Amino acid sequence: MERAIDSFRYKGDGKSRDARWDDQIPGLGVRIYPSGKKVFILSYRASGRKRLLKLGAYGVLTLDQARTKAKKFIGQVAEGIDPLLERNRERKGQTVKALTEAYIEKYAKLEKITWKTDQNRIDKYILPAFGRMLVKSLTKDDLENWHKKIGSAN
Repeated sequence: MERAIDSFRYKGDGKSRDARWDDQIPGLGVRIYPSGKKVFILSYRASGRKRLLKLGAYGVLTLDQARTKAKKFIGQVAEGIDPLLERNRERKGQTVKALTEAYIEKYAKLEKITWKTDQNRIDKYILPAFGRMLVKSLTKDDLENWHKKIGSAN
């Protein structure tokens, strides 16, 4: 099959999509672009919606690697997980600013009399340092260095 993928050429008018489908894994295919670029894709349905997930570029991934990835994602779909939705959520992530806003609205204002003090500290210390960062990208070193900086300033 690898030789066949090497020989694939784009067939289309430059606007249409061109994909060739694997004969072993349902939904696994190779999309061929007008430029000649080839990308492994997985077509599946989740929650009644047709989805198309890019697995990786041909050449970077072998056919066997693409099949292994496709099987993993098909297993997730069978368990009720939408891999494309999960990938998009992972990429998007939550910023520190969004997390602090949720904290103030959903907890502090409802549970704490001193929520305004929390808001002031967030505005003064946390948001200038980390507001635009994704929560998942923060490291222990980031927080330790920030804490030392605040301690030495006060």
